[in-house]
Amino acid sequence: MNRLSTKKIDNLKPRNIAYRVNDGNGLYLNIGASGVKSWVFRYKSYLKGIKRDRWFTIGKYPQISLAQARAEQRRLMLDISNGIDVQQAKITKRAMPKKKSDSKFGTLAHEWIETRKSRVIEATWDKDWSRLNRFILPQFADMDIEEIMPKDLLEHLTKVAQTNGAETSHRTLRQVGAIYEYAMTIGKIKYNITSGMTKYLPKPHETNRSAILDKTVLGKYIYTVENDNECHDLVGCAIRLLPHIFVRHSEMLSMRWEDIDWKKNTWTYSVSKTKGKGVDTHIVFLSEQVLAILEEIKGLTSDKEYVFFSGQGTKNQQLSQRATLYRIRELGFDRETVSPHGFRASARTLGEDELKFDTRTIEMCLAHKTKEVLGTAYDRAKRLDDRKRFYQSWSDFLIDCKKQYQKTRIKRVK
Repeated sequence: MNRLSTKKIDNLKPRNIAYRVNDGNGLYLNIGASGVKSWVFRYKSYLKGIKRDRWFTIGKYPQISLAQARAEQRRLMLDISNGIDVQQAKITKRAMPKKKSDSKFGTLAHEWIETRKSRVIEATWDKDWSRLNRFILPQFADMDIEEIMPKDLLEHLTKVAQTNGAETSHRTLRQVGAIYEYAMTIGKIKYNITSGMTKYLPKPHETNRSAILDKTVLGKYIYTVENDNECHDLVGCAIRLLPHIFVRHSEMLSMRWEDIDWKKNTWTYSVSKTKGKGVDTHIVFLSEQVLAILEEIKGLTSDKEYVFFSGQGTKNQQLSQRATLYRIRELGFDRETVSPHGFRASARTLGEDELKFDTRTIEMCLAHKTKEVLGTAYDRAKRLDDRKRFYQSWSDFLIDCKKQYQKTRIKRVK
């Protein structure tokens, strides 16, 4: 069971002698008398038939974050379960002669991410870099890119699949492949060893994100988030707002005050997923209910650039997706019932079935590009009035679902 958090770690102070704090499952944080903090992993070794405790040094904090340390701990446990003494393997590897080169994988990865930044929005490249930083760089950063063997990379990514999920390993492989393509382009290597590797990784289990399509369950969600004791703090406002505007989770948390037009009651922003592929900017019409929530948030962050500015979490100090997900789970909605992204499917399905709006209008409210053969070359209709009506009708529908659920709740109490 994990016991540490970033806040707890940052609050740990040095003592006269070094001491360790247990995070669980063999992972410890060592705090030196000088204040230096480093991650160590404790495991049982049977070297030469003698059972004893051994300590494997993972690296210093905060260079290696809590999430990175836990990911490394899971991989070490997997090695140990396969009969590998990880400390002895580390010593043996260090003793091997190293080839001098300026083509280290870590250097090329940093160069690649800089080119990536010019082509995608921050939320996208930040996720790419986070995966590399957690799952690839700790093992391969100091290796010459030509020294990395396909077998070693495949084995490592298979461990990532086993400890962090198949989907994560596949996405990480895509980033590694992009770095190899970059290295080929600038003449560092001749071959991309990641080519064709995808089919040898564990296959992701394909499931659709959970979406609330039952009006009673939808009413229960709206009622619960609006009556929670913490519904007026930043996280509470975020989980109340999300079903009304049904944008992608990361896009809502990146909302800027300057992008809101209070005269027209609109929020206009750059679309992350479809940018450059059809819909670059999207207009969200703000319903009366949404405006009321935003007025509450004004009292919390109106002096900041971002609407959901928390002072911690992401690089821009926006509220993290994890914080909102944790609150939703705390309120009793599991992942099979509620997914932030699932509100898009709720609006798409119930908007047509219950509110009787036409498909094209709802698709435009979802920032989906036209399915016409020639795309936007001919279909340039905006349907602004229809979209405005849909946003208000959808918010009214959510409140009606809440009232209907509230009635059934009162009857149960009686």
